[in-house]
Formats: sequence, structure tokens, C-alpha cells
Amino acid sequence: MKQDIIDLVKSLGFKVYMKNPKDTWLYFTEGDKIGYLQEYYYGGYSISTCCIPNKQCGSGFALGQVDKIDYKTLKKAFYIPCWANSMDRESSKPWPNFESFNRMGLFPNEYKEV
Repeated sequence: MKQDIIDLVKSLGFKVYMKNPKDTWLYFTEGDKIGYLQEYYYGGYSISTCCIPNKQCGSGFALGQVDKIDYKTLKKAFYIPCWANSMDRESSKPWPNFESFNRMGLFPNEYKEV
């Protein structure tokens, strides 16, 4: 992830967590809410929600490409999208906090605040 993007997300008031600053994705938090930001290989960025994995809809919802990275846009990653069906909504549970995600997620204890 480009350092200027990491700095931008942090300047908007979010905490940023990464395994490796050279990765093309990061997690950002505000309080106990967790969002995901990924850099596309050919430019641009996308955001996703971050939920406890489940059989119905996986580990979150891809919200698509973002035109700009700002506070309002990134906050969208904290909520189940309005287009999710009722089964997806019932299945999607947020992580209690980033520490729980980091401890029990795909890469246990590998994400560090940057």
C-alpha cells in the first residue's frame, strides 16, 4: 500500500493495521468497527466490510471501487449494505473488536498497527 494512502487513512482519524506495509490491503478501525481497503493492481481502490466468517455470505461484503478516499466513503465499510438480503444480514455478525479479529482471523496475531 502506498505510504501516502496509509497516511491519508490515518489522518482521517482511523487506526490502520497491516501485516506488511508492502501489502496492497489494509484494515482500518474506528472504535470497535473494522473496514477493509484494497489497492487494485492497475490502480484504484475498493472497500469491503469485515464480518465474522459464515457459510451464508463469507467474511464481508465487497462494496466496490471508490472514487475518492475520504471519511464518509470509508465509514461505509462499517455497515452491512442496504442491498444485502435478509439471510445475509442475519448471518453477518461484526467482530467484537480488532483484537478479536487479529487473534482469531486468517492470520492470527500478524496484523500490527502502522
